[in-house]
Parts: sequence; structure tokens; C-alpha cells
Amino acid sequence: VDTLSVAASPSLRDANKDRIVKFLECSSRWRHCNRVSLPQLKIALSGVAGSEQLLCEVDKRLSQCSSGEHYGPTSEPYDYELCRLVDTPALRKLVNRSRYKEMFYEYRNMLLHGFRPPGKAFDALTESESREPFYMGLGTIGEGGIISVTWELTFPLGLFKALVEDGMAALR
Repeated sequence: VDTLSVAASPSLRDANKDRIVKFLECSSRWRHCNRVSLPQLKIALSGVAGSEQLLCEVDKRLSQCSSGEHYGPTSEPYDYELCRLVDTPALRKLVNRSRYKEMFYEYRNMLLHGFRPPGKAFDALTESESREPFYMGLGTIGEGGIISVTWELTFPLGLFKALVEDGMAALR
């Protein structure tokens, strides 16, 4: 993705984030890049003054997801849907930082600069099933059963392959 983003936007060679985000928006054909991760946005809004209306909307949307139900990109709003509820630049910035394309960039940084393995579910699904991000519930089990569940947005191997294939096609 890095190499293709340089080929697509050579003038942004030294602006990694801008270059990669632009690549995801313009060259990859990733239709979900502007969706907002509601669990991430909820965490970001925690304790932020003036975020009550937006937090209420996030909670309402999250409560519509049933336990055991597949939760992925089509369950989440696009950035413009939530930005209508935002009246300050600070809140708009939190919405924007919770978009999939921004989170993909952060994930990429974690992999490259942290020398970390890709993650728990990176290649857990077959390629045909894993071309879109999805949430994976990770439970903490104690003496009485499951104590808590954490939702992790997972960028599987199939998504990386699709981004590269689409990016190469766009550059031709």
C-alpha cells in the first residue's frame, strides 16, 4: 500500500498519512473507507464536554446491534451522517479520526513501526469472506463466565490484497 500510494501521489512522498489516506480514498475503491467506527468513536467521546448529542446517537446505533450478530462496515455510518450532529471543530476531528481509513493508517503504523504481528484475526477467515473489515468480540473469562467483551476492528489479509489489487488497477 505504501509503494502504490507513492506511485499514485508522488508529490506527497514525505507526507505519509496524507498520501496513504488519499490512496485509500481515491485509488483503492474501498467503499467503506469513510465509515466511522462507532466503538472507537464512543471511546474517543468519553468525557468530552459538549459531546452529549453525538454520544447519544452513537449509543443508540450501537444498541441496535444484537449479541451474536455479524457487525461490520455496513452496520456503521458514514462520516457525513455523524458530522451533521457536530457543531465544533474538535468534535468533527474526533469523528474524522474514527473513520476506517484513519484507523487503517494507525494499524499500518503499529505493524510497521512496532514490529508487531498482524493481529488475532488477520487471516482467520477465508479470502472470499475477509475482504472487508469486521469486528471480533474478545471476551475476558473469569470464575463466573464472561466478565467483559472488547470489540476489536479487524483489518484482515483479504482487505490488504483487495486494496493492492484495486490500487494497481487504478494506476494502469
